[in-house]
Amino acid sequence: MNELSAVVQQYRNLVESIQNATFPPSCRYVPFKPLWQKPVYTIFPFGNTNQGIEVACDVITDGGGWMIIQRRIDGSEEFYRNWNDYVTGFGKINSEYWIGMDTIYNLTNSGNYELRVDMEDFQGNTAYAKYRNFRLLDRIYYTVWISGYSGTAGDSMEINGRKFSTKDRDNDGISGSNCAVLYRGAWWHIACHGANPNGIYYTAGQTPTRARGIIWYSWKGWFESMKSIEMKIRLKKAKVKKPLFGS
Repeated sequence: MNELSAVVQQYRNLVESIQNATFPPSCRYVPFKPLWQKPVYTIFPFGNTNQGIEVACDVITDGGGWMIIQRRIDGSEEFYRNWNDYVTGFGKINSEYWIGMDTIYNLTNSGNYELRVDMEDFQGNTAYAKYRNFRLLDRIYYTVWISGYSGTAGDSMEINGRKFSTKDRDNDGISGSNCAVLYRGAWWHIACHGANPNGIYYTAGQTPTRARGIIWYSWKGWFESMKSIEMKIRLKKAKVKKPLFGS
């Protein structure tokens, strides 16, 4: 009986491996491509082979498996946008872009995800912040659940339980002002922010106005804006809702 159980388990493992290779549920299962190819993949995170989404994957950093949900590199994309744009997503997947709140919500509620933020200043120095838990809790305010910081940049994302705000949707809880307007950046603001990844891109690296650039306060303070920043999420443990075959 034990031998039969072992054979059955081996068969299940084989089927799962074939499924993951053919219809990868996350960036953890995609084939390696060198960075110069600007790796873009189709993944199937919701257990349905008819529901693939195109994503950019980081297959190298910290063991790979990261899906890039936000990228700033040169200021080519306008990030001072309205609520609907942030819900649906915008930009070019192999350049500057925001994947969309709806997609982030769907992904982080289909499995257990962690978040990593990689950043670089204009002197070539790099730092990162990593969070063991990351999820959006609802589709009304896209309230964030985040915890478990580690890294070299310091924790500037003390935003757990906060609602998302844009220039036309003020959810920061501050009467009489909108942080997303004051600092030209959509975010999970609360009086107002310690990080502003969606802020104004300053090519010189210095912000003329306090906290308006691509800020990570715990690393570079209020007046130094990043040259590049990437937010990326990684599936910790698959929790596919439906089988890939026969769905």
